[in-house]
Amino acid sequence: MVLEVLAGSIIIVMIISAPPPVNYSYYAGLILVFMMAYTVTRMRFIMVSLGGIIIVLFYEIAAVTTGTPLTVLINNNFFFIGANIIGMIASYGIERSDRRNFFLNYLLNKEKEKVMNANDVLEEKVLERTAQLRNEINTRKAAQKKLSGLLKEKDTLLKEVYHRTKNNMQIIASLISLETSKTDNPDAKRIFKNSELKIQSMAMVHEGLYESGDLSKINFKHYLENLIPLMIESYTSSSMVSLDLKLEDVFISIDSAIPCGLIISELIINSLKHAFRETGKGTITVRLSFTADENILLFFSDDGVGVEKNFDFRKQDSMGLETIFALGEHQLHGSIEMNGEGGVSCKLKFKDTALL
Repeated sequence: MVLEVLAGSIIIVMIISAPPPVNYSYYAGLILVFMMAYTVTRMRFIMVSLGGIIIVLFYEIAAVTTGTPLTVLINNNFFFIGANIIGMIASYGIERSDRRNFFLNYLLNKEKEKVMNANDVLEEKVLERTAQLRNEINTRKAAQKKLSGLLKEKDTLLKEVYHRTKNNMQIIASLISLETSKTDNPDAKRIFKNSELKIQSMAMVHEGLYESGDLSKINFKHYLENLIPLMIESYTSSSMVSLDLKLEDVFISIDSAIPCGLIISELIINSLKHAFRETGKGTITVRLSFTADENILLFFSDDGVGVEKNFDFRKQDSMGLETIFALGEHQLHGSIEMNGEGGVSCKLKFKDTALL
């Protein structure tokens, strides 16, 4: 402001002291002072306005003191006062814009500070959560490793149980076979032989589980392919009985495999004992598959002598038949149909609920 007043005062002295029309050119210099003060210097509105007023007052005093004509004084006042008003408006607009920009920058900086603080807090939470997740992952890995070890230990124990059960059953079968060889009673031999074959059928289930990669189920197709020839070879020395096997890969649980094995054992023993007693030869047919409604279908038949026309399988005083119906309907919760025309046939249909 001091420089503004000083520059304006010097030009006013020049205007007062120089005669017209020389002093007219000095008015442009005073306008330039006003323009520089109000716009370029960007001084505070109050300070620059005060400087402009001081310059105008100084001119009034100097003009009156030097006897400037009244008409010139009035014209110059309009000129100087108008220039000041325009400059004040420009200066106010500039200062208002600067204040607004300053305030907006202040708000922007505040928001930036909030964002930075929020980012810092979020980063801390992310680091904290990352550490928690890392700990959880390590805990889960340790638990999974422990669980995997327990499962392996369980599989090992189950295999050992199946192996020992199979061995014990084979020992029992061997003892029964030994007793069979010591007796000359045909009925006793037959009973011992039937018992031995049934025990072997159960032992083979445990053997299949022991050798299987999945200890909860066995491939019943492979089981039947091993069991049926073994039973025929063990029960009769005749090679006249042929097999017709059409078996699909059907996996069943141990809870279903043992009853199914006992049922097929009873059917084979019954056929070998009764169906081919006249000719000594024939064919045993076995089918294993899934039905359309996802039930397991086990079908057995022989082409032997069959039974009488009105023969009722359910009303016979036979331990073997009673065993077949009890295992099929009560233990497997399935359905059994037996037919005696043109040989004996049996159709067993059930659902292995242990694997559902």
